[in-house]
Amino acid sequence: MKILRLKKESSNFKSKGFFIVFTGSILTVLTYLLSVTLLSKDIKNTQNLQKVQKNNKIHIVSLIDGDNDLMYVDSVIKSLLYYQKRFHCRNNRCCLADLCKRRVVGNLQCSPKKASEANGPITFHFLADKRTRLKFQRRERSWNLINVKFQFYEYQHYLNKLHWITSKHSTDIRSCLKLLLPEILPRYVRQVIVLDIFLLLNADINELWNHFKYFKSTQILGLTVEQNPNFEIVMRGLIKNWRGHGYNTGVMLMDLAKLRSVPWNHIWMSAAKYVMKTLGYLTGGEQVSCYFG
Repeated sequence: MKILRLKKESSNFKSKGFFIVFTGSILTVLTYLLSVTLLSKDIKNTQNLQKVQKNNKIHIVSLIDGDNDLMYVDSVIKSLLYYQKRFHCRNNRCCLADLCKRRVVGNLQCSPKKASEANGPITFHFLADKRTRLKFQRRERSWNLINVKFQFYEYQHYLNKLHWITSKHSTDIRSCLKLLLPEILPRYVRQVIVLDIFLLLNADINELWNHFKYFKSTQILGLTVEQNPNFEIVMRGLIKNWRGHGYNTGVMLMDLAKLRSVPWNHIWMSAAKYVMKTLGYLTGGEQVSCYFG
């Protein structure tokens, strides 16, 4: 996992002459000092992550828009809860949601309250249009999930702040809504996992959340290296002299509290305007690629 960090010098954030191209959701040039630390180099920390802390208060944010997205997000939610063992039940009283198929085994007793406390609360924050929100809420009422909440934010209210951006991403400028999360989400949400809905989890989400514990005081974003072998070919068709694989923002850790403590909007808007002036548009894809000079 890649960690981006801001370095403070005399309470000002100074440019170091590099830029970060946010392709799709974030394609920017950072004119303030950002340095990079590879979390994967810390072998001890990686080993410690295997000891998963279960009682985290986890916040997850995704963009959902339309019926197709509703189908995808169902799979994300089910895979997430499944690997937290919330669906592993021996009888009706052990089952923590109506999403799972209940079965009775003998006279075993299980307290739902005690079982639900094994995992901390999860809050899903969905950026959605009104129609999608209403459809999701009708379905969600039948699930009866324990320790899981859903909050909605109508993204149309924030698109006017992005109208000046031209994007070749399949979701147009909506992919850039991630840049506005520090102001969209409530201030009590200090850290968040950003998830694309076109994925499935194959491990406990707590393992990912626990990476926040290893963020240093100046680290703000956690990203993964792009693993699609065709990515470099695609990007060479969009950006001249493109090199490297870049980073994928389909799974991203954001420390919102730290972003709110710096002039984040000024940073990313200045950088995005530079890219717009240079290329005329933001390139497609959900990757982040870094150039350092």
